[in-house]
Amino acid sequence: MSELVFRKQADEIMEDIEDNGGNRRKRQAFVDENYPKTIWSNGMTYAFWNSSKPEGDRVMVVESVGCWSHIGRIGGQQLLSLGAGCEHIGIAVHEIGHALGLFHTQSRHDRDQFITLYENNIQSGWASQFVRQTENTNYNYNITYDYGTVMHYGATSSSANGQPFMIPRDVLFLPTLGSHFLSFYEKLMVNLHYKCLASYGSATSKSTSEKTSRPQPSSKKTRRTTPQSSSSTTPQPTQKPKEDCKDRIL
Repeated sequence: MSELVFRKQADEIMEDIEDNGGNRRKRQAFVDENYPKTIWSNGMTYAFWNSSKPEGDRVMVVESVGCWSHIGRIGGQQLLSLGAGCEHIGIAVHEIGHALGLFHTQSRHDRDQFITLYENNIQSGWASQFVRQTENTNYNYNITYDYGTVMHYGATSSSANGQPFMIPRDVLFLPTLGSHFLSFYEKLMVNLHYKCLASYGSATSKSTSEKTSRPQPSSKKTRRTTPQSSSSTTPQPTQKPKEDCKDRIL
């Protein structure tokens, strides 16, 4: 990739940050003439810095201003920033989710069926993080809306006055908005998106023609705990996805 293209990308991102200010800013993506080249058809390439490594489509993690990422594959070397205050594993997973093609959960085209947005309570400069997508730009594989996802904001995470800027239609879900970990539905959606649900082993995928059932809230609050590994062995790298693990932007 030429230095000119890289500099143009960096300048656009810095302009975005200066316009919006604050933390956790994202570059937004759309379906254009380059689609479907915006998905990682052979898996996302990542590596520690090696200036001698041949160039190709890859994500470069940098310590820039704030936490942000492009949505989907844009080609060449694309940036993903984990700046000061972005060191938490949940934030890193969130940004990688964007790079894989995920929008914010609260930006789903059907979000108004599940949450009510109070724009007056949104912090200045954060409105772009709540733009509702259309059915042309957002496809959810018939998976129901999930309040407890790593791609979902908390009710007050970017509030201007400490008051919730979004409230679930079922208010019992209010304390569950957002997560620091990938949810089951997020894993399912990414696997469906890249057609990797049954890439290895004897796992099989069922038809998604019917919507998954909506989870029911618990009458009692549950305490979130960090999951503990059941094995002391070092996890091995995952295998490379199948060549046909591809589809369209989520």
